[in-house]
Amino acid sequence: MNNTDKNIEYYMNLTYTIEVTKIPDDEGGGYCACIPELGRWAFIGDGETPEEAIQHLEEVKHDLFEEYIRKGISIPEPE
Repeated sequence: MNNTDKNIEYYMNLTYTIEVTKIPDDEGGGYCACIPELGRWAFIGDGETPEEAIQHLEEVKHDLFEEYIRKGISIPEPE
């Protein structure tokens, strides 16, 4: 499949590694979720629980994938 055939659904269905870390209470608390393969600080979500952080990350991922596709920016696929 070449890049022009890859759409938002294609990228959203790929299995990227998600890292979830606890945010220290003195930094606001809660949890942070990121996708290191796509840039540890580019694709990031947060929430009060790990589940909320991952859900927020999914929203961020969708929005950024749409933007990258529209701008023709290459999206790395999981290894």
